[in-house]
Amino acid sequence: IKSHVPTTFARILGWTQFTNTVEAIARANITPPVSNWLNAALVAVNADPNGNSCFKNTGNPTVNIHGSGIFVNCGGSSALFLNGTADISMDGDAEVHGCANNEDFDISPGDITCSVPQQTLNASTFAGVPTTLPAPTCTNAGSQSGNTMYPGYFNSSVIISTTTTFTPGTYCLNAGMTMSGGSSINGTGTVRLVMGNNDLSFRSSGNSFVDLEVYTQNGNLDVPGSGELTANRLRFFSTGSGDFSAGNHAIINSSDAYLYFESGNFDTQAQATVNLQAPPSGDTFAGYLIHYPWSNTNAMTLNGGTGCVFTGTILVPHSDLTFNGGSGFELHG
Repeated sequence: IKSHVPTTFARILGWTQFTNTVEAIARANITPPVSNWLNAALVAVNADPNGNSCFKNTGNPTVNIHGSGIFVNCGGSSALFLNGTADISMDGDAEVHGCANNEDFDISPGDITCSVPQQTLNASTFAGVPTTLPAPTCTNAGSQSGNTMYPGYFNSSVIISTTTTFTPGTYCLNAGMTMSGGSSINGTGTVRLVMGNNDLSFRSSGNSFVDLEVYTQNGNLDVPGSGELTANRLRFFSTGSGDFSAGNHAIINSSDAYLYFESGNFDTQAQATVNLQAPPSGDTFAGYLIHYPWSNTNAMTLNGGTGCVFTGTILVPHSDLTFNGGSGFELHG
């Protein structure tokens, strides 16, 4: 800023004005995220003041965390337990309310920071996270014609004995559905299966959908060892104790998947091949892949073969969680 200031007594010396110049420089930086559990890629929310091994690496895992770190809310001296043979690197820090069994463990470029303030976490912490959608209803009777299904309610058990196409719509399977032999089903549009308390098992290969939504209360969805389920878009809503399981050598694929369990479990066996990616931006459940609400305290173990890839947020804040896959098992948060 430049201004001209008229003189008073200096006029005697011939100076009629002074030129006054002032310069100010302001720099704006993008502030890095506040260092707390909300910005960590992997979070152990257990608030046990004396808890140890709340975040534990055993065996010889390779863990690479890009653009973030981890947060451990336990207060024990070994709240973060790092096996000496683990290969771990983090762009961010490992922040621990308590401390680590080996505070000098190399997680470079990140560091291990102990005695971080504990976070208060409860059901209200996650109240803003979307959970499920209400199960749709059926007002008209459905029908089965040869190898083609038409939407509606079915009060008798549906028997599938060959490759069968489900036309778009809602199917209320009030008495369940059984797939015999090597039969398989496929859907040409959005297919909604309302199972209630009935189980469904995809026992063979070739089960393929463009858009599949499964609504269950206490019924289980099972893809056993010989089974396969592929859906471009997959939604599984369990509002009771219903489980979703993948047996040894089962194959499950979806590039747009969200699985919700009110009190049930997601279970994968050691040789299953599961490739699931969370919904994209703009979707109601964008970014969330598997969700247990605070009220669901079931432990989850994600087993899997070398072809298993899970992409998205796995939110099970009141449960123990174990990743137990083969050398090619991948988790992308």
